[in-house]
Amino acid sequence: MPSSNTITGTGTDLYVYLNQGTTVLKPAIVGTAALVSNGGATLRLQPTYASNTYSGGTYVNAGTLNLQAAAGFVAVPGDLFVRNATVTYGNTVAGQIAATANVALFGGAVINLPAYSASATNTLASLVFQNEGGTQNQEFKFNTPTGVGTVSLLVLTADAPLTATNNTLST
Repeated sequence: MPSSNTITGTGTDLYVYLNQGTTVLKPAIVGTAALVSNGGATLRLQPTYASNTYSGGTYVNAGTLNLQAAAGFVAVPGDLFVRNATVTYGNTVAGQIAATANVALFGGAVINLPAYSASATNTLASLVFQNEGGTQNQEFKFNTPTGVGTVSLLVLTADAPLTATNNTLST
């Protein structure tokens, strides 16, 4: 793959701060860094030439992370941590998040799967709902499939696949 189609992060973190509009990253993100998204705008991960393979995890601390990897490619290659932010599937390609990923939702975090027109299965290692003093609950939205007989399925594969903690009196 030509180097012009990759973004390499070899340090601790690759920070993206967006305060307006939508920024699209089409090159594959590779290396050992974590991807950290901050700010109230939208970051679209749309790997077009190869899957993202960075190994440091993905942290979404505000705004929206929109996943639009092409079929056969992965937008989020490892663990995903969403804090008071939204992650949406921008297309109907299942598997935008790696099947080995542990996904943790904190505060008012939301994950929106698309309204699939054909049956789709998304696989994750585990899903954690963590509300430590937040005023909103976390949500994992399947949305309503549009095709007749269509189902949207989530498979969790870890030994402890689902964890929910609510340590706040307000929700």
